[in-house]
Amino acid sequence: PYNIWFFVGININSLNSESETGTARLFGNLLVLLAVIGESLFVVFSKRISPRISTSIRSFLICIFSVVLFLPFAIYELFKGYDFLWNRDFWLLAAYSGTVLTVLTYGLWFYGIVYVSGTVAAVFNTLIPVSSILLVFLFFGEQLNSAQMAGLLLVFSSIGMILFSQTSKRT
Repeated sequence: PYNIWFFVGININSLNSESETGTARLFGNLLVLLAVIGESLFVVFSKRISPRISTSIRSFLICIFSVVLFLPFAIYELFKGYDFLWNRDFWLLAAYSGTVLTVLTYGLWFYGIVYVSGTVAAVFNTLIPVSSILLVFLFFGEQLNSAQMAGLLLVFSSIGMILFSQTSKRT
């Protein structure tokens, strides 16, 4: 029942977005769902290999595979004549992404996953969309409607129940 609450909470927030309508929203939700499935597989496989490969090697390999897989698309984009290379904000975002999102985040994730169960790791992974919603509210002033607030409440409730059930099983 906990994952149903989480699913309902995320969908309430997703479906109440006012940025897109109709087919565009459905397509966007499908892409996000595929990303979530990929991220879920990442959590499972990370837990499985965590004791065998060091944190720094796993983080390094993710960076290498990312470069190799995105390089053809990046080269294509560079030849289209975009002037983003001269944009200071682009380089600040790239530096932030490279250090915080890649090196620091993956390092912390791979180091921490050794010490928690796969369920707990998955639960904390669900905080990514929730924290994104809250940060958009804080930094960009986007207003949350009552349905989105209800969705967040359901998500937090399901996370709490899952973590509480994990704690009570150990005692």
